[in-house]
Amino acid sequence: MLKNLRLEILIIVILFLHLLIPNNFDLDLYKYILIFKKTLQQIYLIKFFENITILGDSLWYFLISIILIIIFFFFTKFFKNNKKTFKNIQSINLLLFLSVLISGILTQFLKHILGRPRPSSLGVENEYALKFFTFDSDFHSFPSGHTSTIFAVALVMALIAPKLKYFIYILAIIVSLSRVVLEAHFVTDILGGVVVAIIGFKLSK
Repeated sequence: MLKNLRLEILIIVILFLHLLIPNNFDLDLYKYILIFKKTLQQIYLIKFFENITILGDSLWYFLISIILIIIFFFFTKFFKNNKKTFKNIQSINLLLFLSVLISGILTQFLKHILGRPRPSSLGVENEYALKFFTFDSDFHSFPSGHTSTIFAVALVMALIAPKLKYFIYILAIIVSLSRVVLEAHFVTDILGGVVVAIIGFKLSK
């Protein structure tokens, strides 16, 4: 299994090293994002990002999966004539549940270990310092939880509807970028979230 995850693990390690070594890449990019955000506010698009970011909340997908599990548990007898369809729906539902769950666990594990400050929690002088092994949510920037969730969902949805995969991935990218626009994450946090989602999806499969 680890052989199938070599690339993803390598990217995570590189991102970790990138965050440990002092650099201004994210901070410089963040300044441009603030300028972009002012433009969005002027054309009233900021509300769009505030609303669409909700799609990255894992609670919605856990609720859907749990409701489907309960439905299948109590109404199994009604699917006797369509066992194949029933099993396919069960498999996809389980894959969705596990992908979001494993991605979420990995995300929280990395967040608590690294303790990277969120853009919105930086001081006036943009003081940047990691706070290892912390439970302070202001230092849970890497990786982005909303990104790992929406991409875990997107990978499962693309499996169900391959003809719509590009639309699904574009939507996942927009949801992920909303986290940057709303000053909850840096760009590298988004990249980290995507990689974690791929790992969670592969492990779940």
